Amino acid sequence: MIKKRFVYLMTIMMAVTLGIGVTSCGGGDDSDGGGGSSITANSLVGWAFEMSDKYVGGENIETSYYYIEFKTPNFVMVHNWGNGIDVDGNYRWDHGEVDCMFTVSGNTVKIDYKNSDWSKEIILVFNGDTPKGWTIAKRGSGTSEGSGSGTAGTSDMFGYYSSDVLYKVVSNEIKYLTEGGNYNSGTWEKNLEEYNGNGYQIQDGNTINQLFEGIEVNLNGIAPKASKGWTPVVYKKESYTGRYSNKSVTIYVFFYYLTEPENAYKYVVNGSMLELSNGVKLKYSGNKLIYDDYNTYTKR
Repeated sequence: MIKKRFVYLMTIMMAVTLGIGVTSCGGGDDSDGGGGSSITANSLVGWAFEMSDKYVGGENIETSYYYIEFKTPNFVMVHNWGNGIDVDGNYRWDHGEVDCMFTVSGNTVKIDYKNSDWSKEIILVFNGDTPKGWTIAKRGSGTSEGSGSGTAGTSDMFGYYSSDVLYKVVSNEIKYLTEGGNYNSGTWEKNLEEYNGNGYQIQDGNTINQLFEGIEVNLNGIAPKASKGWTPVVYKKESYTGRYSNKSVTIYVFFYYLTEPENAYKYVVNGSMLELSNGVKLKYSGNKLIYDDYNTYTKR
């Protein structure tokens, strides 16, 4: 098994260090494979390429597959998977679809690829519509949006931004209950804990996570506890005192988010806008992220 892991890692390193050719996407017909004209980040949008690389070493034979698709002038999706056979039998792997940053200089594209096991700079040298060693999986049409010149986020932006919509809806429900003199904790749990939403965590200069956030109600004032795969962080705690069945009660309401990301995206900053790798754009304004007039998020 150790031998197989060594061969597998060596194959991965060989695959990602390949030099790859393409020239301006959608460009001219270079019958001799020459050319080498400059490209732009915009011209790459929508284009996808694929390739496979076979490795034979002793009793080990494996094939690694790559599929890359340029989604925006700042982001490219890279999918790497493969299979093989050795003395222990058949094996396979799949690193899934990973959104990556890329830069363009002349006819060279550099992709900053990182999966759960390793990271590497993938270099593509464009020379003709069909990259050397690759085939065209999808032809693009380019775009006039974006320039591929986005910058990284700064440390003052890092942190968690909760959903203002969720807080407003829950606050309105609490107002309805308190104004009606209803301090039945069971009713509060039923009415409030059904609400949930999503907030954003700007993790670092290029990573933004979408996190689940919810509500917990109790009478003991103890914050929600973590369990396997479920790590709540309370960003706001409120308490309300009233009477129920001739007894004084205090009801505690916890607003929390889970640290386990539901989705993780790359992002760049263009002016006051954050462009996410899934196509979403968020306006950054001080302690706020703004999607539209209805969907806003406040830093906690």
